Order: sequence, then C-alpha cells, then structure tokens
Amino acid sequence: MRTKYFSPTARILSLLLVAALVLTGIGFSLQLPVSACTPEDCGGWMETSAGMATVIGDVGRIVQKANPAEGEKLDYRQTPTADYFNQQAAGRLTPDEWMDFRALQEFMNPPAVMFDGYNPPARLWKYGLAFTAYGLANIPYIEPGQRVRVGHYIDKLIQKMKQKAVWVDWIEQGFGNDYLSKHNIMYKGHLNLMYGLYGLTYGGNKWDKDFTWLTDKISKEIDETPYSGVTCEPDDYFVQCNTIGIYSLLIYDKLHGTDHSKQVNNWLKFVKTRLIIQPYGLLSARYHPEHDYVDDMVSGYGNAWSITFLHAIDPAFAEELYPKFKQTFVKDAGTMAYATEYPNGNLDGQASVITLALAKEMGDQALFDKILNLVEKYNTPSFNGPTVTYKGIDKNGQGFILFSKVNVGLGKLLAGKPLD
Repeated sequence: MRTKYFSPTARILSLLLVAALVLTGIGFSLQLPVSACTPEDCGGWMETSAGMATVIGDVGRIVQKANPAEGEKLDYRQTPTADYFNQQAAGRLTPDEWMDFRALQEFMNPPAVMFDGYNPPARLWKYGLAFTAYGLANIPYIEPGQRVRVGHYIDKLIQKMKQKAVWVDWIEQGFGNDYLSKHNIMYKGHLNLMYGLYGLTYGGNKWDKDFTWLTDKISKEIDETPYSGVTCEPDDYFVQCNTIGIYSLLIYDKLHGTDHSKQVNNWLKFVKTRLIIQPYGLLSARYHPEHDYVDDMVSGYGNAWSITFLHAIDPAFAEELYPKFKQTFVKDAGTMAYATEYPNGNLDGQASVITLALAKEMGDQALFDKILNLVEKYNTPSFNGPTVTYKGIDKNGQGFILFSKVNVGLGKLLAGKPLD
C-alpha cells in the first residue's frame, strides 16, 4: 500500500475520522462515536511517514451515519452562523470567539520559549502560530478598541515564531544552516506576513527592520527565478505557500508606499499559465523547478488554502476558481459538508478545515455553516470560565478555528487600517 505524500503545509492539519482511534498531528482529530462505523465501513487506516493517519475507505458513508436525524436541533453549535458573517456590522466578536481568544492568550502569555498546549512535532508549530496571528489581525476590524491587545499578542507570536524550536527543522533535515535567505517560503513567508500584520494592526515599528530585510529577500528571490516564486524545500514549490509570501509583499506596500506589483504580476502570470490543471481548471498540487515539472494532480487542501489568499491578491481569479473547487472537492452530507483531498475522494480533515476558512473568505455562509456543523459536532467544546477548549484540538489547531471564524476578508486588511 502506497503511503500518501504530504507537502510541508499539508501536515498542518489532522482532523481525522477514525472511529475510536485518535491520532493527532498539530492538534486536530475529528472524533466519531464508536457506533458510527465498523472497520469494514471505515475501510481501515494507514500511518504516513509523518506519523499521522487517514481513512482510506468510503468515509462519506460514515458522515451520513453520523448526521443528525431530520429535524434534529443542532444544539451542539456555539453560535448561529449568521452571527459570524454579521459581526463587523455589529461591531463585536461573538462570545465563542472571545472564549477562543482567551484560551489562546493562556498559550501566548508565557515566555516565548514555552509552547505549552502545542502538541509535537515542533516542525508544524509555525503554521499554528501564523494562522493564530492572521486571526488576531482581523479582530480590530471588528472591534477597533482591541488594537493594543491584538498588537501585544501578535508580537508575542512573532517572538515564538523566531524561536529555534520552530525553525531548526530546516537545519536538521539537511537543507543548510541559513533558513531565511533562500527557499523555505513555508517558514519565512509566514514570518514576514506576521511582521506586516503587527505594523498594520498596531502601528508600531518594532519589527520594521526585520520586515524590510525579509521583504527584500523574498522580492529578490522572486525576481531571480524563472517561475517567479520561492520554493519550500529545494525543488518543492507549492502555490499555497507562495500566496503567503506574495500577500506579505502587498501588506509591505500598504505600510511603506512601495510597489511590488511587478513581482506579484509575474508570479500570477506563471501560476495562471503553467500551474492550472485540466480538466479541473484548478491549481497543481506541486511544481518541481529543477526539471520544470508540473505535477498533474490537484489537492483539495492546497487549492482551498491558495484560493483563500488569492481572494485578496487577485479577487477575480479566486472567484473563477472557487466554483470549480466546490464542484471538484466539496461533498454535501445533509446538515453537514466536507472536503476531499482528491477529486471524487473521501472525506479529508485537513482539506475540510481549510475549506471552512475559504468559505468564510468567500462569503459562502451555507458552506461555512455545514462544515462548522461537522467540526463542532465531533470536537465537543468544553467551557472553563472565560475559555473554551475542544476535544481533539490543541492550541495550535484552535488558532486555525479562530481565523476561520473572525476573518472579515483578507482584502479588507489591504483596503484600510483598523484605525481608518
């Protein structure tokens, strides 16, 4: 049996549907009751080289069995879906978002070297740190009075992001001692965007020198490559990782009055002309520059991630891709929905959680509602004073959930500061 290959960012989520078996990657495991399926229904499971697991049977049948009966009240949901889409107009976070935020504060408050609440392996921590920051950056656009609090905690997340435990995997895996100057967009793209979002939401200049230095590195690397982008590991190029770096250049332009449109447009041209895979009309799972080889596979989680950030970079392109994504990867399951990693594939946790964020970005209230039904049904919230935790989700994973809920639209962050 061939083990499924996971790119660096593919390892960030393990929302795994395996009855009575909980295996976590960075903190997600979607748990079904034991009665939801038999081993025959589940089709078995296999461990990957990343130490995670995935169902390889007809998972759609499991979801159908676990669905509420017709007319059953969805009383496991914390907040009505409409409230997440109306919060900017209302000028306040929902109660569960505040509880998510306060739970994450408990992780962010200790010194930067401490990662209590984050499950190993440490090489995955960068993704949770980054997406927690992306979530926090949206909060002042909902409640402008939270600007100082948000600035403080994005700063704390940057300090954690710069800890050796977060970036040392680059050296340990034999890619060299310099983890910033070349390649490794899977780390430095997120770090650069975190620098920018600190300046955008708080207005401080604490990280300005670092932001300028790293922006210059990314920009020059884009100029020097025939594919107008930056690889993760050498010879492994992923569109979704590059969307983060590109978006960070636009945030830099917003703050400093510079113009990286040449780099952005050259990158978009390469993506549109070389990395669209037919018959799906969606983005290639990966590209290998050494042999100029475009993989003809498409990835559910990879496209969901890419389209989320492309919606800020090139809205028309994202809106063109989105219905194709839904047709290819999204499966309806009554009051719930899920995403697959492969066309006509089974339920995939990492694709489903990223699709939750994508649905919010695209203003797709119906899809957001159905996926959140699935997530909150099987990751039971547990309340402790002003905080909430979720069964099977660590603090790393909770940052992704917060981002999906509070995102007001990544383009709005480019359109104006929360102080405007």
